Amino acid sequence: MTQLSIRPGDKFISNYYEVLTRSGQLHFDHEGNVRGAFQAVLRACAKKVSWDLVTEFPIKASKTTLRVDGALLDESRLVRGMWEAKDERDDLEKEVRKKLNLGYPGRNILFQAPQSAILVQHSQIARKEEISQRDALVDVLKDLFEYRDRHIMDWEDAVARFKEEVPEQSRALKELIDREHKKNAAFREAFAAFVETCRASLNPQITDEAVEKMLVQHILTERIFSRVFQNDDFRTRNVVAAELEKVVTALIKGSFNRHDFLRSLDPFYKAIETSAEQASTYEEKQT
Repeated sequence: MTQLSIRPGDKFISNYYEVLTRSGQLHFDHEGNVRGAFQAVLRACAKKVSWDLVTEFPIKASKTTLRVDGALLDESRLVRGMWEAKDERDDLEKEVRKKLNLGYPGRNILFQAPQSAILVQHSQIARKEEISQRDALVDVLKDLFEYRDRHIMDWEDAVARFKEEVPEQSRALKELIDREHKKNAAFREAFAAFVETCRASLNPQITDEAVEKMLVQHILTERIFSRVFQNDDFRTRNVVAAELEKVVTALIKGSFNRHDFLRSLDPFYKAIETSAEQASTYEEKQT
């Protein structure tokens, strides 16, 4: 679980209030003058938990693309929270409703003005604070950074399991391929044809060993690509992918069942698929 260790007296918190005091922001001013100071606070907090703050982050909503002032991305490049800066003269609750109606994600997003902040989680107001006081700001920031959605928890559990399962599955696939080379003539023929395709299309010097690794990787990741990108016909339109599937088909005709073999990786696959559903752009899914 992510824990944000910050205190009201931390230097970056103090710097924020010094900037606001010097520019009169504790009274009122335009959101643009506040954004840079608060952005520095978020960036410092993100660094403490090995995350990144990405500004002007694109989000897809209905038929358009919106941009939120900032998104907090973890080490797996999953969006863990968002931030939107507003003018102190705005009615913050009204602005929150307007943004959510436009399609801004309500999972974990902080709407911030110089003197106040509203944290929305699960599309409901989870915390509303007057942040002219440091303690209140610290509490809001901790709630923002320590929030974990169900799909995040599933992802973290799956990654831990994946590290244990995949090396074993890779070894088992390599042993299976070695056996099929010896006893399965159809597999040997399909594999040889695929090696030639790789040498013609990718690298004339590619080795059989490298091609075997491609085969293992393809078997382990094919479900991810087809479901995450919803592009089931990729393997038939791409020359290398089409030939690779022929090799897999020849392998399956032996004693191999792809679905049963990969059953232990289901939690990881489902975690990837669920996380990809939260992504609003192709680039996010690719990451």
